[in-house]
Amino acid sequence: MISVHTLSVSEDGAFQLAGCADGVQVGACTFRPEPHPLTGGAAYRLLDMAVRPESRGLGVGTLMLLSGEDRVRRRFVSEVWLHAPEEAMAFYQKYGWSVAGEADVSAEQRALMVKSLKPPVCGGGRQV
Repeated sequence: MISVHTLSVSEDGAFQLAGCADGVQVGACTFRPEPHPLTGGAAYRLLDMAVRPESRGLGVGTLMLLSGEDRVRRRFVSEVWLHAPEEAMAFYQKYGWSVAGEADVSAEQRALMVKSLKPPVCGGGRQV
């Protein structure tokens, strides 16, 4: 069984998630409030997404990504972004992320990827 747990939340709104498989932590990622690199608007940046090689393909990374996006959405922030290495681009594109440019990050070529999140869905309320 795979699951995601919150490891930490900082005062600025950043949060770190742990991805677990059969009760053992096998992955982690961090979402941090950081202005959108193209628009300067409110956004969260996904940093340091990692899953142990022997645990890849189990859905741990997917669950961390979608859980993180949902937490950002619940903070009423509609944009997320990251610098993705080439080998990870297809993973993010599978979940609706788009390449928006290139970024030189510590002598490594990476793609700037962005995603617009839909607002949280409200239910059970009354319309007026």
